[in-house]
Amino acid sequence: MIGLQRRFDSNFQRVKDAVESKEVGETIMIKLCSRDPSPPPFEYVKGGGGIFADMAVHDLDMSRFLAGTDPIEILSIGSCHIDKSIEVLEGAEAFDTASCLVRYPNGVQAHIDVCRQSSYGYDQRAEVLGTKGMIATDNVYPNTARIFRNGKYHHLSNLCDTTLSYLNVI
Repeated sequence: MIGLQRRFDSNFQRVKDAVESKEVGETIMIKLCSRDPSPPPFEYVKGGGGIFADMAVHDLDMSRFLAGTDPIEILSIGSCHIDKSIEVLEGAEAFDTASCLVRYPNGVQAHIDVCRQSSYGYDQRAEVLGTKGMIATDNVYPNTARIFRNGKYHHLSNLCDTTLSYLNVI
């Protein structure tokens, strides 16, 4: 599992724990988002296999990790919006924006979106919708996992809330 580090990220691990313990019920849908602050150089993209091989692979792995099984169907599309210089490349190397729909044997669906540029910086989020609620991560650390269940919203890190409140005061 070299290079698939998100499995070891505390926020993504908290989502996995909620899925395994059925804290949000049976999984219905998984949503993953990955966006980088700026596109890589042309030389990195050329010959690298494209956005699915060097970027979306992390999210495809995370969807497998959260679903607990291998997919039975994947639909992917891509386009170029950011770095027009890569449009001369072959196949997925010409894409800087892409989406994947993934279907698992148990009917769970995963929706993945990736983009090589985000004007607001790195953006890596995960969400799992279950029959009893939802858990989602955000981009603020140390822990951004939240549970939505029974008409209530729970932030799972009081320490993080307290620290952020203190930092907003100074």
